[in-house]
Amino acid sequence: MSTHSLAQYCGIRTLDALIDGNPSTLLVYLLGETLVGKVKLERTNRAVANFYSLFVNADFRRQRVATSLLEACEVLACEAGCEAIACEVKKTNTDALLFYRRLGFVVCFEFNDGSLLVTKGLASTQPIAEEAK
Repeated sequence: MSTHSLAQYCGIRTLDALIDGNPSTLLVYLLGETLVGKVKLERTNRAVANFYSLFVNADFRRQRVATSLLEACEVLACEAGCEAIACEVKKTNTDALLFYRRLGFVVCFEFNDGSLLVTKGLASTQPIAEEAK
């Protein structure tokens, strides 16, 4: 992981691990010692990174915490050479669906249980810092 490209997300810390043999990263957003938000990013294949368990502390919602966490996920996915980022969300979770759509995600599949797969293509598989040169 390149800390240079994540430098703009100064409150976000990462922990890398292998989960079920897949490269995974837990991203936590800290304000001092307070957990403000977190998300898990997993790369099960080279093309797509999936994120799970996006959480933002209720006291910090609508302050770009979730957006910052997902932007950091996009940076890591680009650095890993992924072409897209995705997550599964319940069709009834309209707030989450609206949030993801505002960030450029589109629904690409509906599962039998009523959940939806939303994906976002990544503009480049090059790290953001490299594009700026």
